Amino acid sequence: MKKQEDGGLLQLWESRYHKDKDEYQTHLDRMDRREELYRGSRDIKTVRGGTAKDGATHVRNIVLEMIETQVDSNIPQPKVTAMREQDEPLAKIIEDMIRNELDRLPMEQIMDLSERTCPIQGGDGFLAEWDVTEGTHTSVGEIRLTELHPKKIIPQHGVYRVEDMEWYFIDTEKTKGYVKRRYGIDLSDEAEEQPELRTVGSDGAAEGMVTIHMATYRNKSGGVGRFVWVNDTVLEHLEDSQARRLKLCKKCGTVGDGVKCRECGSASFEERVDEYETLTDDIVKSNGEVIPAESPVLDEFGQPVMGGLETMAPMDVTGGVLSQFPGGINSVGLMTTSQTASTSLSAKT
Repeated sequence: MKKQEDGGLLQLWESRYHKDKDEYQTHLDRMDRREELYRGSRDIKTVRGGTAKDGATHVRNIVLEMIETQVDSNIPQPKVTAMREQDEPLAKIIEDMIRNELDRLPMEQIMDLSERTCPIQGGDGFLAEWDVTEGTHTSVGEIRLTELHPKKIIPQHGVYRVEDMEWYFIDTEKTKGYVKRRYGIDLSDEAEEQPELRTVGSDGAAEGMVTIHMATYRNKSGGVGRFVWVNDTVLEHLEDSQARRLKLCKKCGTVGDGVKCRECGSASFEERVDEYETLTDDIVKSNGEVIPAESPVLDEFGQPVMGGLETMAPMDVTGGVLSQFPGGINSVGLMTTSQTASTSLSAKT
């Protein structure tokens, strides 16, 4: 039954993808032409609008020269302004945390790409994801940020703001080994569908690469769903991609990593969606405040109920409630920039 449902959804999303891409093809062709000019095209346009049979023998790439003079690979630093005086220490903590993330992420490479893509194409995109497979000894999950060329973003036809779209598509090129590790599916017999995504004027498909299509859509409840496929193979379908997903041992019910249970050693797991996670120990915040694992239940008059205890939701390092902690590598959002990538980061707390 699951395969039949995935097959029907695959046809639906492939149909939407090809329809939207066909409508977007004129813009994709213009992007290719801009990239050719940046790299030094030798084509000569005729008075009738065609292309001369023989190309130019000598080209001064003035397009590249003009764009390279605008490149500024400095990374904007975060600035968080507290709305209340007592929150200034928290604002400083957030600033430091964002600065540490900028150091951890490959921001130099991302900015280098973005600073050239924006002047050439007028804008680019950033894909922000939460990777729960990463983390430290005190945290679970880390942010993953990827720069997206506009050719890799296929919008819903007729809609011009991401916030107003019911769905959009993102095309990325990945190795077959990555797909095996990430989704547990062997694609050794599959071929790369769109080698041009890797570079303009690609020589052809690479043996170890595949093109991943990801549809991000608004589900029935207004949340974010995701459907991922390669050629005719469905890799993932999550109706609520931002829900908390726990892997439970089928034998003893212990939460684990989905590989081997630390309690009974079983390798059989099932997935469950939870709205929150129960704390087993108190959490001490950076300012010394304590978030108790259990707290008294209060009645409508604010008085404690005898014998009643209420479990608190877990807190992150900034003090926010993690009521919707994502599971797996989940798309948090698609951010776009226009004209220039040198936009300073600012926020209020």
